[in-house]
Amino acid sequence: MDVQDTPAEGQEAKRDESVPLHRRAGFWFASGVLLGVLAVLLLLRGFFPALQKADTPEPPLASAPAAPVDANGRAARLDRLRAGNKGLEDEVQRLKALLREDPCALPDLLGKIVPEGSDAAPPGSDATPAGDGKDAPAQPAAPPAGPAPPAAMPVGTAALLAEATVFVVSSYEGSTGMGSGFFVAPGIVATNRHVARSPQASVIVGNKALGGMCRASVAAFSGDGNRDFALLKIEGGQAAAIPFLRIARGAERTERVSAWGFPGYIAAIDPKLSAMAEGDIKSVPDVVYSEGVVSVVLDRTPPVILHTAALSQGNSGGPLVNAAGVVVGINTFIRQADQSYSQTNIALPGSELAAFMRANGFKATEAE
Repeated sequence: MDVQDTPAEGQEAKRDESVPLHRRAGFWFASGVLLGVLAVLLLLRGFFPALQKADTPEPPLASAPAAPVDANGRAARLDRLRAGNKGLEDEVQRLKALLREDPCALPDLLGKIVPEGSDAAPPGSDATPAGDGKDAPAQPAAPPAGPAPPAAMPVGTAALLAEATVFVVSSYEGSTGMGSGFFVAPGIVATNRHVARSPQASVIVGNKALGGMCRASVAAFSGDGNRDFALLKIEGGQAAAIPFLRIARGAERTERVSAWGFPGYIAAIDPKLSAMAEGDIKSVPDVVYSEGVVSVVLDRTPPVILHTAALSQGNSGGPLVNAAGVVVGINTFIRQADQSYSQTNIALPGSELAAFMRANGFKATEAE
């Protein structure tokens, strides 16, 4: 019994030593640990390069190499800029010269200006742009000529009107007003009745030709409010030497006209008016010119001329003249529409003024 039991114990020990490795518990534990370590290493290997890439700034883009400086091209561009500046300077000088011309002629003269270096030709010119013209497209035939533009005011007429138009300041019973007037005879100025205010008003008139402001008396005053006329007489030889204006017998629809006078909104910002108000009688505001056409002559008693030359308060009593510088009317009223805010400029006909002068013993020089 004892001998048989001993091998049995030895056989059991031998059987334990022959169990395969994969059937042992320690194998799977060790394998799991190893696989976990490998998985962590693989994850870290893929993760850290991404972090390194995100934290590393991108290299700057390579910029294109700078073009070499072309000295000849830069010099040519500088020459073009200088030529353009010279053209602008010449243009300014031409415009300054135009300002010394008759203002009625300015629209026509301005249309003939061609900037220096421009390929454009003046209106009506046969000139073509520089070049051989081989590739130039065929030009369409010129349209038939329309009606001729109105003739410009004769040279010297603007200066005549500036000398003949005067600034009028009247005072009566503590009330003072300003307006315009113009010479119609030696030493005689025509204006509106409402500008003169009263036959007893204290009146002064002036312009640059008179050398400042001087006293005048009311020589004639219309009794009919519809015929809004007054004549002022200036004593002294200097006033007698001022040229006077001729008076037209009528006005035609679409006739080109211009208004001359001293509109209050401009006179108010003229420093000469401030100087005059402070006692400088040599200081007189500048006469203002505006242009338009006759819209219609209304057949009423008396007739009135509706026109488009700009007027404002202060133009009352000033002349409305045609392209020849002849008085077609005396600017008197402004009417504004309540709804449309449009303005109608109204003048009394020069023929009515001439009749008023004759009725009061003054000779009117009427144009043929």
